[in-house]
Amino acid sequence: MAFLILSLFYFVIDVLKFQKWAFFLKVIGMNSLTIYLAYHFIDFAYTSRIIFSGLYAPAPEQFHDALEALGALILVWSMIYFLYRKRIFIKI
Repeated sequence: MAFLILSLFYFVIDVLKFQKWAFFLKVIGMNSLTIYLAYHFIDFAYTSRIIFSGLYAPAPEQFHDALEALGALILVWSMIYFLYRKRIFIKI
């Protein structure tokens, strides 16, 4: 399944040249090691709960975990987007 999705992305992005929509994924791919390391040192779920809990408090209780995870994704992507804009990449 992963190979099929990879080949689909390759076809759409590299062969057909539809690249604008993939910027979100490009930022993640350029700093994937940063995300991996940051999750070991920063509790993004707790930070998301502190920052965004007022926004999703009116939502039903069963959606709170999903909205907290979405908030964590927003925080992580914002951090790596900042690094992307400053051209800071962790490489091995």
